[in-house]
Amino acid sequence: MDGDAWRCSIYKDGKKIGEAMNEGSGGPNLYYMGAEHRHADEAFTADAMKWLKANDGWWSDSLMGEYVESEDWFLGAIMDLADLLKRTKRALKTKLIIRLPDETMYHWKRSAQHDEKTRAHIAEKYPEAIILNDIAVEEAQPFLFTSEGA
Repeated sequence: MDGDAWRCSIYKDGKKIGEAMNEGSGGPNLYYMGAEHRHADEAFTADAMKWLKANDGWWSDSLMGEYVESEDWFLGAIMDLADLLKRTKRALKTKLIIRLPDETMYHWKRSAQHDEKTRAHIAEKYPEAIILNDIAVEEAQPFLFTSEGA
C-alpha cells in the first residue's frame, strides 16, 4: 500500500458527471465520466489546468500545457485539501488552539465544562493570541497543517 485509497464523485454545475478514485497502490488518480457526459472530459481537463495554475504549488514548474497528468495532479491536490480540511475540523473540535504573534502554538483539550475557564486563562495570559477555533476553518488550516508536512 503506497497511500490512502479513496473514491469520490465529480460534479459540474451541481450535476454529477463522473467519478474519481485512487486505489492506494502507488498508481495514478483515475477519473471516469459517465457515457452521457463524455463531452465534459475536455472541460474537466481545462478546469484542472486552470485550477492548478491559479493555485500555485509544487506542480507549477512542471505544467507545460494540457496533458493527462494535469487531471491526476488536480485530483490529488483536491483530495489532499479535503484531507487537510477534515483533519483541521477534527483538531478544532477536540482542542482549543491558540497561535501567538511569534508563531508559538498552544492547545488544550476541549470540554464543555472547562472551555469558558480555559478561554478566560488565555485572555489573561495571552491577550494577543489568535484563538484558531474562533476563525474560519479555511483560515485556521494553514496554521495547523501544510500539504508538505501534514
